[in-house]
Amino acid sequence: MKYLQLLLLLAFIGISSQANAIAVWGNMSCSHWKEVRQGGSNGPYADEKLSQEHWIVGLLSGMAVWSNTDFLNGVQPDTMFSEVDYFCSKNPSSDTAQAALKFYESLQAKSRK
Repeated sequence: MKYLQLLLLLAFIGISSQANAIAVWGNMSCSHWKEVRQGGSNGPYADEKLSQEHWIVGLLSGMAVWSNTDFLNGVQPDTMFSEVDYFCSKNPSSDTAQAALKFYESLQAKSRK
């Protein structure tokens, strides 16, 4: 049952089939994420940067609660943002929901070892 619930959550946050994309509220494209992050905390996108960083923390925290796993134990927000930076640099046509999902998957894999 927990596995099914996690799959439903992941579908909700933006996994898309080739036929239909799932609507996700709050995420942004990787190309815009890069632009916002490069603007820094005092740049023209400062408010948007802070908002999107909070969105990522909230999404990953929600995934931890939903999956009932403590995969964020010891993970600092800056690490989350760096992982999104890395994913987006490799996948500029993707989005921050997909980046957070990949980070979640990597932390889950580490916790199983």
